[in-house]
Amino acid sequence: MQVLLVEDSAELIDVFQHFSSTRGFDLTIATNVKSAIKLVESVEYEFDVAVCDLKMPSQEGAIDLSLDHGLEVVRRIIEVCPGVPVVVLSAFGTIDIARHMLLQANKQDVFGTGMPEAMLQYEPKSSGASGALGFLVKFQDELDSIGDVEVINGGNLTNRQLRTLRIFARRRGGRQLEYRPLSGGLSGARTGLVTVKDGAGAQVARVVSKITRIDRALEEKDRYRQCIAGRLGAGAYADLNDEVTAGCGRTAGLFYSVAESYKLDVFAQLLADESAAALAVRRMQEEMTPWLSGMPQSPKTWVDIRRELISDEKYARVISVQDVVEVPESKSLQTFWVTQHGDLHGANSLINDSVRPVLIDFGRAGQMTSVLDPITLELSVLFHADSTYREHPWPEVAQIDSWDDLDLYLAGCPYPEYVKACREWSLSVAAGVRDLYATIDAYCLRNMQYDDVNIERARALQAFAANKLIES
Repeated sequence: MQVLLVEDSAELIDVFQHFSSTRGFDLTIATNVKSAIKLVESVEYEFDVAVCDLKMPSQEGAIDLSLDHGLEVVRRIIEVCPGVPVVVLSAFGTIDIARHMLLQANKQDVFGTGMPEAMLQYEPKSSGASGALGFLVKFQDELDSIGDVEVINGGNLTNRQLRTLRIFARRRGGRQLEYRPLSGGLSGARTGLVTVKDGAGAQVARVVSKITRIDRALEEKDRYRQCIAGRLGAGAYADLNDEVTAGCGRTAGLFYSVAESYKLDVFAQLLADESAAALAVRRMQEEMTPWLSGMPQSPKTWVDIRRELISDEKYARVISVQDVVEVPESKSLQTFWVTQHGDLHGANSLINDSVRPVLIDFGRAGQMTSVLDPITLELSVLFHADSTYREHPWPEVAQIDSWDDLDLYLAGCPYPEYVKACREWSLSVAAGVRDLYATIDAYCLRNMQYDDVNIERARALQAFAANKLIES
């Protein structure tokens, strides 16, 4: 357990240091606002609980003690790390302020017990910090209890990622959970299939888990509600079942219900049965039709599409180190600007025994060009880290200039039916050719920022798409 203590009293600091050494948890001390906020805003620093005095100086050596300083730190912790409980230490004269803050505090099931805990707690300094120390003891004891849930195959997860899974399992009365990774996630997120069993060995839950930073989890939940839930037909997407957004520091988890029959993702299905994978693509296209139905074309530019896949900052880095064909930012195009999954690679759709696909992982869902999802589904087989075919010699670099001539392009392809299904989808939802080429260009640019990508293949496809876009 890691604790952030924001306190300028040497006497109280000594108390907490002695207590932390006795109990065996890590204590980080900030004695002023500047150092405290620096720690809170640093994604490199992890903490599970914060103990914060209200009256403190603004920076090292300052004598400007103020309640506003402590309030600023507390507010920043709540904004940046909403899943971290905060214990406010309050001296006489600040009690009313602390109580007012408590009235606005929310409660969350921090430990998976079904009993909500206040995320902001008040302890008077007159007690000698005994109340705050008691809370730390309780928190540490609960972490030990959470650790009683056995995790099978969780070796590649961090302690806080494991804790997220255990809290979910504990809510379900689980004593054991099995984790099967689905996708690593280039952002550090972890997507996996989780099966939870109770003490008698009976299955009590089966979900897809998405474990990521808490800000990204909350953003994904918003995207799910705005773009996915109710916008597609029943069964087309995994339903958001639960969330763990407290008790794990900066880490959080979203849990999506999925039926027992969904066992393979598109990448795995493509290896097992290409025809079934192609059928899944066609059914996916049908299920996602509501996003496009009745939508008019929109005038856009190349940069509008590029920014949906790679930011200005990252794009500048790519073109500074890679040999790319640059497209004028003002290059105009027509497209259907509609809801898309936004990251529809082969690991983000599961397939059941009846070859029915279901979408998972909605962290990028939003308004963008209508060709993005089918283009991503096709090209992810070439570039995504979870695709076995990424190492296949097809297509040779010389073939890539024939991308829009399938007879030539598919020579030697181990999965031609799948490519044709993706391509039919792309062409059916494109407004023209510019939106197709702009999306391929941007997709390649995004992949060129990663060290493990087949850079020769990415360069060739980017140059092909950029030149076609410029010429069109």
